[in-house]
Amino acid sequence: MLAGALSAMMVLSLVAPTGAQAAAKYSLTQKSGLSTVKADKAYTYNVKGVKKTQYIKVTKTYKDVVVKKGSTTVKKATKIKGTGKTIALKVTCPDKVATYKNTLKVKVYNKKNNKLVKTLSKKATVKVTELKVLSVEKASTSGKYLVAYFNKALKDLKVADVTVRNKATNVMLGVENVTLSTDGKSATVSLVGDESATNGENSRNFFVINNVDYTFSVTQNGVTATTDFTVDAVYADATVTKTDAAKKTIWVYGDPLTVPSTVSVDYEEILGRTVTVWFDKNNEITKLVPTSEKVVYGSFATVVDTAKRVSYLVDQATGDKYYTYDNDNASSIYPTMLINRVDNDGEESYFYGAGATDKLVFDYAKLVLNKNNTIREIVGVKKWADRDARLVTKVEGNIVYTGKTELSLKDYTIVKEGKTIALTDVKENDVIFYNVAAKFAEVYTKSATGELTGVYSDSFAFGGKTYKLAGDRYAVAYVGGTKKAATAEYMESLKAGKEQITVYFDRTGMPVYVAGKPAEVKTSDIDIVLTENAKTYNQSLKNYIQLKGYNADTLAKTTFDIDVADLESITNADGVTFALGKVVDKDITAYNKKVTKIEAAAKFVGTDADTINVTIDDGTPTGTTTNISKFQYINAGKAIDTNRAATGLIDEMKKAEIVTVTLNDNNKVVGLSYADGENLASVDGDSNLTGKAFTNAYKSLNGYQVTSATPVYVVEKDGTVTMTEYGKFGRQIVNASSNKTDITIYPTSTGRVAVIVIDGSNLAGNDQNGESFKGVVVSYKKTSDGKNSAELVAVVGDEVKTYTAFKANMTEDLKLGDIVEITPNRDGSVINKLTKKTPDVIGEYAQANATAKMFTINGKDLAMASGTTTIVKIDNTNPADVKVTPISFAELEGTKNVVSASYFTGTTALADVVIVTTTSVEDYTTVTGISLTNAQNNSTVKADALTFDVKTGAGAVKAKYKDGHEAVVTGAVKWTISSQKDKNGSDLSSARYTVTEAGDVTWTDDSGDNDVIILTATYAGKTATYTLTITKKDH
Repeated sequence: MLAGALSAMMVLSLVAPTGAQAAAKYSLTQKSGLSTVKADKAYTYNVKGVKKTQYIKVTKTYKDVVVKKGSTTVKKATKIKGTGKTIALKVTCPDKVATYKNTLKVKVYNKKNNKLVKTLSKKATVKVTELKVLSVEKASTSGKYLVAYFNKALKDLKVADVTVRNKATNVMLGVENVTLSTDGKSATVSLVGDESATNGENSRNFFVINNVDYTFSVTQNGVTATTDFTVDAVYADATVTKTDAAKKTIWVYGDPLTVPSTVSVDYEEILGRTVTVWFDKNNEITKLVPTSEKVVYGSFATVVDTAKRVSYLVDQATGDKYYTYDNDNASSIYPTMLINRVDNDGEESYFYGAGATDKLVFDYAKLVLNKNNTIREIVGVKKWADRDARLVTKVEGNIVYTGKTELSLKDYTIVKEGKTIALTDVKENDVIFYNVAAKFAEVYTKSATGELTGVYSDSFAFGGKTYKLAGDRYAVAYVGGTKKAATAEYMESLKAGKEQITVYFDRTGMPVYVAGKPAEVKTSDIDIVLTENAKTYNQSLKNYIQLKGYNADTLAKTTFDIDVADLESITNADGVTFALGKVVDKDITAYNKKVTKIEAAAKFVGTDADTINVTIDDGTPTGTTTNISKFQYINAGKAIDTNRAATGLIDEMKKAEIVTVTLNDNNKVVGLSYADGENLASVDGDSNLTGKAFTNAYKSLNGYQVTSATPVYVVEKDGTVTMTEYGKFGRQIVNASSNKTDITIYPTSTGRVAVIVIDGSNLAGNDQNGESFKGVVVSYKKTSDGKNSAELVAVVGDEVKTYTAFKANMTEDLKLGDIVEITPNRDGSVINKLTKKTPDVIGEYAQANATAKMFTINGKDLAMASGTTTIVKIDNTNPADVKVTPISFAELEGTKNVVSASYFTGTTALADVVIVTTTSVEDYTTVTGISLTNAQNNSTVKADALTFDVKTGAGAVKAKYKDGHEAVVTGAVKWTISSQKDKNGSDLSSARYTVTEAGDVTWTDDSGDNDVIILTATYAGKTATYTLTITKKDH
């Protein structure tokens, strides 16, 4: 019975576990084991012990806590089947205002009877994101309405939850109403006060004022978030009246506002435009929005209609009219203002009765229009550089080229279609108009291609219209080497070419350039260095200009007798080209009147002395009469320049200056051009022309950049012309104290010196030293009396040259293989000086960089001097027939023998002579013995000297090498004492004398009496001895 009872109890214990056993098989744990979790982050909770016959339900403290199993959201009624394995739940707690606690409960049920088996729970503290006010901005101009933005959604917000205070005074602004946004992340706050009150600024004192610091606070569930804010000031629908790109500043209502890197602004495009701009207390822009408005670009002429009391601007290309506006009270319609782009210094009124000037022309203007199409703003350039638009052929650096004619646009602001562009954006065939004072330029390229249908004396027909060749502002030009005037003759050549031409127009619709292929009429330019002043003469009823000089390219002597009637154009010293009209009669009575202009520039018949009277209106009742030379050219259609009237064309072409003649294919001179050189003069006593900064050591002449390669022409005293380079020029002035030498430099527009011309009347002659060079002696002979050099054969560069003309009483001790410096006279016809040079370095050759032709000799790095290094090989294997031959750098690279060289010192040592021998490096460096240079091989010194420098006493040690050469050894000699004896020849009882390895002998007392010291020198394993006798001291 007991056994049965025990058995039954065992069965019962297996079927019905105790309460402790039942509790042990279920568990709810967080995977990370954390008691504190973060809001909005999913955490895994594991439920264990749930059988397949069971299911679970999940509840939590807050309904917005999200529980998921897999991708399924678990709700209160959701049954999750047991699997006998771990059930993983993902739990995410929402982000609330304050930290809170959440309890997750899991209830285990029996599937059959739905009875609760077990309740599991897990409590966690939820750490929330700190409530913050992200920003506050003004929602109305008055500042009554504000919008605050939060970092998290709020559930509810009341007036009592919000405060706004002046940060400086702590005065609170009353909150009237608060409206929370749908997502809870922003709220509109209305402040107490009447926005429509008419008491001006006083009403705004109750609201938020621009650029004043405020504190905004919001409280939720006992948590307060605070932020400081400042509402930016704003100018709405305001004009940008001035800009400065360099300072990153624009002006609105006279206030300078800084443009930060975060705000993108084109300073030219925005000038004169209407914008709404926000800015902080430091006047730094925080936001900028241009207004959508109509903008017109063009060239405009002002018309003031006094009868109708209106003014307007007419587009000179299209004829469109744009009226000014003068009513300052209209809604969003503004009176017309003018910004002078040249001054770029703000705006001024420009409408009828206030600034508008009849017939005032803007070569370039931007018109910003009101909504009614009247003008709100004019940004205008009244005048481009007169007659000087540029057709671009290339751009290099800051220089724009029109053929060879240069224009520097350094520091210029360049616009195209109203927007700023970089100089690198300027392309070939663009046309540039510019204003020097403003450093402002526009790229405006409007062109048309078609047939040239007619050519007349002063105009041409194209595209159904007739255009003047010399308009009111621009003379039509073409690119022919340089910028040149398009004459009727040139246009005829284009027409004869029977090909289409391209015409480039300005903004008025007038042509500024033509481009095309002329008929095969070849012209060529020749630069002449004048050896005489230009002359004029009359022959067979024709007038001639005579030019004598040398062709600057070929240095050939040349003379031109120019028939003035053949001249088609003249380019003056200012670089301006004038087309010349027909030859007119000598008696020009039509000009004896009160005129301020002369008609198309004429070639006047007559001699240089012939003049015509022209009266110039200078503001006096009678005017001023001036005489003008028949050979003087007059700028067509322009007021006569009285300053230039005093000097005729002929007077401007003088000796030692450069004149350019243009020849047609019949070798007739059809063009004449001369540059305006700047004259320098030598200083008293300055025989080397170093005055006026004229010296090879300088990089400038009179402020212009010069290089060593700048060409220098010298008009010699015998009438010939020679040429050299600035870096090689070194001639002196004879009697420099009394003789002045004129120097003319020809600078370019970019500040470089193109050419230098010198009047050489007072320069030293041909016997002056020229440029020295080096070579290697093959043979050298003197005259029979030994007083003069007779013949020198030397390798120079890669040639063997022979010299037989020498300056008198000039010799030098030279032998085969020596390096010699040869100094010729100026033209190289006579040798003025020979100087023997010792090599700068001797030793083993090593290649460093074959491509760059760099190499090393005995540790010294050298480079080949391009085109000037002399490389030779001396073969002395047969002493009776030593050979000196030039070799190439490639042969030098392979040498294993001793090499010597001389070189120029500098940043890089440039070898000018390299000599390869037949001696091996081993034989050259192997010492076979040493000797002392002191002939007696001994010295005496008084005993009381107590010291003796054996190096000084013996001189240097000389080493003899395997190849037979000897050389003094300056270091690495070791000295020792091999014997110390008294006067009787007995060894001294103690070592009284000592010597350092460097050869310094010392002793401690003066008792020596004819002691004899034997010193031994050791170098490279070889020895030599030296005797030193110590005599008694003086008594």
